[in-house]
Amino acid sequence: MVGAVIAPDVGAHAPKRRRGLATRQRVLQVATQAIDEHGEAALRVEDVAQAAGVSVGTIYRYFGNREGLVVAVRAAQFLGALDEDLDQMERLIRSVSTPAEFVESLQRLTRAAGHPSRAPLRMQRIEIIGASRARPALARAIGEEQARITDRFAAILRRGQERGLIDPSLDPRSLAQFVLAFTLGQVLAEIDTSTPFDLDGWTTVAERFAAAVAARPEAG
Repeated sequence: MVGAVIAPDVGAHAPKRRRGLATRQRVLQVATQAIDEHGEAALRVEDVAQAAGVSVGTIYRYFGNREGLVVAVRAAQFLGALDEDLDQMERLIRSVSTPAEFVESLQRLTRAAGHPSRAPLRMQRIEIIGASRARPALARAIGEEQARITDRFAAILRRGQERGLIDPSLDPRSLAQFVLAFTLGQVLAEIDTSTPFDLDGWTTVAERFAAAVAARPEAG
C-alpha cells in the first residue's frame, strides 16, 4: 500500500529533479568559464544568469549568494580530473587478474595522470587550497570533496585487495591518501627550476611503489 503511493510520486518528480540538476550544471559551466577568462573578482551574477538563460533568483536558489556560486566553481575545479581518474582505476581493478597485470596497468595510468599537459590542473588545485585558508566556506567545500574522493578511492583499493591484487595488510584509506598526496605533490617537481620534470623517472618510481604494495603470490 505504502509503496503504491510513494513510487508514482518519485517518478513524477524525477524529471523535475533532472532539469534542476541540468540547470545547476549549466550555471556552473558558465560561471567557470567567466572566472577562467576574466578572474573571480570580475564575476557578476547578473551576467552569469543572462548567459545561462536563467533568472538571478534561480542562481540564488541553488547557490545562496555570489560567494556560494564561486565556492561551487572552485570546489569543482579543485576536483579536476580525479573522478575520471578513479573511473579508470575502477576499470583497471575489474579487468586485471594478477598482481603483475595490476602493476603493469597502473604504470600506464600513472604516466597519463602525470603528463605535463595536466600540470595546470595540479597547480590550480594548489592555488585553491591556498585561497581556502582565508575562506571557511571554500575550505569546507574542498574538504568535503577531498573526503568523498578519498572514500571512493579507498573503496576501489579495497576491492583490489579482495581480488588478490593489492597487499591485504595495508589500510586502504591510508593507501588512498598516500597515492593522492603523491600525485598532487608532483607540483613540487614541476616547479623545480634546476632540471626539467622527468616523467620517465617519475613513472619508474611509481611502478616500484605499485610493485611494493601489490599482493605477493602465495608460496606453493
